[in-house]
Amino acid sequence: MKLTTSYFGDRAVIAVEGDFEFQGVKEFRNASDAVFLHPNLARVEVDLGRATYIDSSALGILLVTRESAKKHGVSLALMHVTGKVRTVLEMARFNKLFEMGS
Repeated sequence: MKLTTSYFGDRAVIAVEGDFEFQGVKEFRNASDAVFLHPNLARVEVDLGRATYIDSSALGILLVTRESAKKHGVSLALMHVTGKVRTVLEMARFNKLFEMGS
């Protein structure tokens, strides 16, 4: 998995490329923790457009990130969610917990 973090004013984007699974959870956690330290942050988007797979540990870290966003008063969205990744997220009912864009 490869992560890229970008900032656009008060919005941060964490882009995930490849398989989002257990081996990348710590790296994702570090990236999301760093994002929440950004001043004047209003929105975080997790760009899953290049994610090819997502496992249960990745689902767990997304829930942790959701709680961090709430704690910091920041909105969180999962973006560019398509294919198998969308199927897994919908099966886990994440579409009820997160804003999801395609």
